This record gives sequence, C-alpha cells and structure tokens, in this order.
Amino acid sequence: MTDAPRTLPATPVARRVPAHFCPARFVRLLRVELAERWRTHAGFLLVMAVVLALLAALMLGSRSYWGLTVSDQGGWYAFGLWASGYAFAHLWLAPWQRTAPSLLALMRPAAVAEKWALTALALLLLYPLAYTAVFAAIYSVAAPLAYEGRMAQYAEAARQAAADGTLDQLTPPRRADYVAYIPFLSEGRADGEAPARGRWLSWLFYAGLTGYAATLA
Repeated sequence: MTDAPRTLPATPVARRVPAHFCPARFVRLLRVELAERWRTHAGFLLVMAVVLALLAALMLGSRSYWGLTVSDQGGWYAFGLWASGYAFAHLWLAPWQRTAPSLLALMRPAAVAEKWALTALALLLLYPLAYTAVFAAIYSVAAPLAYEGRMAQYAEAARQAAADGTLDQLTPPRRADYVAYIPFLSEGRADGEAPARGRWLSWLFYAGLTGYAATLA
C-alpha cells in the first residue's frame, strides 16, 4: 500500500504594504510612535522648559530686564527653536541609527511616504507647536514681572526727575511691550513688516536645519 502524498504546510507570506499614501494608516503610525516614545519626547520638552526658565530668570535678575520685551523675545525664540529643533531631530531619528530599532521601524506596516511624512510632521509642525507653547507659558509669567520691575524703576526715576524739573523727558514703559512672544501673532506689536519677513526666513532656516539633521540619520 502506497502512502498518500503529504502536503507541506503553506509558508506564510508577508502582506505587502501598498506604496501609496493612506491617511488611515498614517494616523495609526502616528499613534504607535506617540504611544511608544511619548516619555522620551516629554522628557526632552521638560529639559527644554527648564533651560528656558533659567534663561528667563537670568533676564529677570538683570536690572535692565534685557531680552524680555516682545521684540527681544523674538530673537531668543528663534535661537532656541533652531538649537532645540536640531537636537530634537536627532532624538526623533535616533532609532534609525541603531540596527534593531531601525529594523523594527522598517517592518512597520506603512509605506515609505508615510514614514517620511510622519518625520516631516513631527519636525516641522508638532515640535514647533510644542516649543511655542512652552516658550509662551514661561514668558507669559516672566514678561509681566519684567514690566512691574520697569514700572518700579520708572516711578523711582520720576520722583527724582520731578525734583529736578525734568519729568517730561521720561518715557514710561508700555505694557504691550512686555507680553509673551508668539510667532506671526506678535509681529505687529514689535517692529512691523520687516520682522515678519525675517520670521519667515527664520522658519525656512529651521526647516533646512532639521532637514540636514534628517540626512545624517
């Protein structure tokens, strides 16, 4: 009696991910990334907040309260965004620099376009929004404190000027100059259209800087 031919078990075939961009799959990829690495990103934002708070404290400790007017904050905002954004880009792309995490990232069911879109979304939108929120929260406290300090200095100078008859030569500080800086919303309170154009150039420089960091991954 001949044995019946045995059939070998079918080899599982990995499902091929379509190359086109799928919004639903992109949202799932974003959720997975945030769920897996939210502690790392939150820790980075916490360190950045401490650095910004220390810088604001140093400014409040100076008698001139330099750097705390809304126009001066714009420069500090841009510098902080460039430096921290470049560091965050390396942090975001760190898994691609190690063998095991990079293999896991490659095996995720998502198209290449979706993975690049996720990186662009994180570096060009999500992180700048988070940085702006932290910056505004800190300077919404520091700037009014600087205004109160400047008003106290003005009151002291006004008493002396009144005795000397030179009170009309003093200019009181404006409250509108001591508010938290918010990009593209605070430009009108600063120096007009020229800083607004410079702010667009600043954002383009930030995009190029983070793009360069992505090429190093």
